Amino acid sequence: MLNAKWKKMLVGSTVGAMLVVGAAGAAFAADAASPAKSEKHAAKHQAKLEQKAAAQGLTVQQLLDRQAARKAALEEKAKAAGLTMEQYKAQRQAEHQAKLEQAAAAKGLTVEQLKAQHKERHDKVVEQAKAAGLTVQQWKDRKKAEHEAKLEAKAQKKGITVEQLKAQLAAKKAAK
Repeated sequence: MLNAKWKKMLVGSTVGAMLVVGAAGAAFAADAASPAKSEKHAAKHQAKLEQKAAAQGLTVQQLLDRQAARKAALEEKAKAAGLTMEQYKAQRQAEHQAKLEQAAAAKGLTVEQLKAQHKERHDKVVEQAKAAGLTVQQWKDRKKAEHEAKLEAKAQKKGITVEQLKAQLAAKKAAK
């Protein structure tokens, strides 16, 4: 018969071998499932990109190029400020929050109420763009062109330039 020391060693070796085999099996099982998961994830990601690109009236490649350009510009600004990307983003977020608080205080609202107003306005724009069969950006561009045309007509009627008319309108607004 085996003594107690040998029994412990045999049990320990057996348990250790079972753990190694189990871990190896789990690693291979996870490895086999990984491509399916990553393909599923990639398909979801591609669908989101296509949806976002379509909403902006762009191709997926144009959207990716635009995102890469924004990231590069952001990195350049962070580098110019002598900050890391995270620090620069945090600084910009703090500035944005301060600007929101200032705008909300000027209107006598809370920041949440101001954000709700902005969201309501944005939702209205999205709805109007859909009704016109345009993307939001196309709709905004059209409205801006219409506004500029109205300003030009009004300025021409008064016999002044558009810049002079804008200055007059700004002065009236400041006087209020």
